[in-house]
Amino acid sequence: MLSRQPHPKGKLQPTWEGPYVITHAYSGNAYRLVDAEGVEVPGSWKELYLKKFHA
Repeated sequence: MLSRQPHPKGKLQPTWEGPYVITHAYSGNAYRLVDAEGVEVPGSWKELYLKKFHA
């Protein structure tokens, strides 16, 4: 999964960061994420701010 950056610093800056792995799915389409090193991303993320990543 990739997560959307809230405010990219410029027009040519990437608007997505990641990839992340979903560790837990909550009701209401919210998810807990970890990065490639296993470090948990703070907070939960709504499906609206995530998109699939295919390596």
